[in-house]
Amino acid sequence: MNVCCIFCGTVFDSGSASHDKEMTLTCPGCRGSFTVGKGGKPPEGMTPIIPSLEKARKPRVALDMKKYYFPAGIALIAIFISLSVYYIAKWAKKPSSITPTPVSRALVQEKKIVYTRGSDEYYKRGVEYYKNQNYSASVGEFQRSLKINPDNIAAFAYIGGAFVKMKKYSDAIPYLEKGKNLPLYKKFVFTNLGAAYEALDLYKDAVSAYSSLSTVDSKSSFAYKRLGHCYSRLGDYKNAKEALEEVLKINPKDQWAQTQLAFVNKQLNKQ
Repeated sequence: MNVCCIFCGTVFDSGSASHDKEMTLTCPGCRGSFTVGKGGKPPEGMTPIIPSLEKARKPRVALDMKKYYFPAGIALIAIFISLSVYYIAKWAKKPSSITPTPVSRALVQEKKIVYTRGSDEYYKRGVEYYKNQNYSASVGEFQRSLKINPDNIAAFAYIGGAFVKMKKYSDAIPYLEKGKNLPLYKKFVFTNLGAAYEALDLYKDAVSAYSSLSTVDSKSSFAYKRLGHCYSRLGDYKNAKEALEEVLKINPKDQWAQTQLAFVNKQLNKQ
């Protein structure tokens, strides 16, 4: 005789079960146990189910989904709150107003650049990356700044300086040449520009950069040292001697300058 499971609705052959004899069956589908028989006249081909369901044992695989509704709802609410907090915090980081850096303020006063919020944010991040010696990242930020404001001369200067630090001297020179008219950064620009030219063995150009550096900072022994070296490489020992003597005026105990000056005097005596 066929029997219908009260739990999953599976119809299966109960074997010897009959409608006038009470009998406990186990469903082969959900493994639930229930009692059949003595339920009155059954439908054709089916055995009625005993109304007293307290005799039925709940199947092991049956799940009461209602108990999961509340935890699932709490989890969804928590996710929603977390995402809301994240985006609110992200939007809150965007400043409603910006504080100009000293360099950008000076450029604005000179009408060298148009001051914009977006470019200044990229510029400030580029400066921070540069200070932390993350030169590749700083170049990316300064280039983003220049896309918004192509007249930001300070960004050109920093990009050139970063390329020098990365030993990309040929890439550095065009940026430094654009940045050398920036009043506040002339020392920075001419130092890096001279280093780039010198690294490429372009000593005449290096002499020009270091001469400008010595004009900007007349007490810089570094500028005169590099001039002495570059003049020597060009065979211009007269100017090399003058540069090295300036180094010794600033620092009479500079052994490198003393050694180089002795070499230069020796070459001059041969002429």
